[in-house]
Amino acid sequence: MRVALAGGVLAFAALGWWRRRRAGVTDVSLVVLTCVPFLAFGMQSYGGEVALRVFLFAVPGACVLAALALFPAAARRRRTLAAPLAALTAGLLLAFGFLVARWGNEDFERVRAGEVTAMDYVYAHDRPTVKLLWMSSDTLNNVTPALPWEARDMERVLYEPTLAPRDAAGVPDLVKSLRAAGPNAYLLVNRGQSTYLELSAGYPTGWDARMRRSLSTSPDLRPVLTNDDAVLYELKSKPPGPAPAPRPGPAGPRVTWNPVSVVGGLAAVLLLVLLTVRELTRVGMRAGVRQLRWMQGSFWFAMPLLAVLGAVLVWRLATMS
Repeated sequence: MRVALAGGVLAFAALGWWRRRRAGVTDVSLVVLTCVPFLAFGMQSYGGEVALRVFLFAVPGACVLAALALFPAAARRRRTLAAPLAALTAGLLLAFGFLVARWGNEDFERVRAGEVTAMDYVYAHDRPTVKLLWMSSDTLNNVTPALPWEARDMERVLYEPTLAPRDAAGVPDLVKSLRAAGPNAYLLVNRGQSTYLELSAGYPTGWDARMRRSLSTSPDLRPVLTNDDAVLYELKSKPPGPAPAPRPGPAGPRVTWNPVSVVGGLAAVLLLVLLTVRELTRVGMRAGVRQLRWMQGSFWFAMPLLAVLGAVLVWRLATMS
């Protein structure tokens, strides 16, 4: 459904561009707005999520072009009901299709009351620090839990992914990970993350209930909090030694710059001011000879600023660590 919705919007955008072009209108600005976000495929490292970001940034221009697929001309002598009915149908499909597509994520992204209770228990027992182990299908790449985490005490609670076993035979590995986490550590099994594992990582249906039973029968673990949405486990015999002290980061935002970035920032500000004034002049004033000469001169003055800004961005991308 997600792919169909995204592909349908882009297909309608292409149809709108084609119909407007047949009507003698190029709509260059809308085409640029729709196509430029696709450059992110070669400029970012989001992995598979880059397609989502590209689509979100392309949607404003694409939606206008898609609407123009239904109403390609600015005015018509003959009015029919075909275009309004097509627009109503497209709107209903997008609205209700969005609910269907969004629910796939909502089933594991929504916040459950029992999970909030489990996190409140962790925050109440995080002195001096605590490690919270949560179930992950890939501890290197899947590092964002479906959990209401990091609400407070961010310098005291360390969230650590641990590989979720597909069957009860992996319980000893969880116990080993919990023991390596230190004296003040908990293992969390929650419905949101379990649902994510079943829907997105191919874990068997009912994995949450079977894993809870296996962990509850382990002689090394005991549940310290249990509800319908989450269970917290700790070791019956904790490893010796104190928990590490909290290590908060520096207070306030850190703003760093160097001469090159300052030059780039000034070039960006001047470029924005120049282009804004130029556009206001073009739209709000009559295009006399003097105005046309000023606009042409401002265009060529803007090119060096754009070159400086582009060079600074390239330098920044090449040198950032």
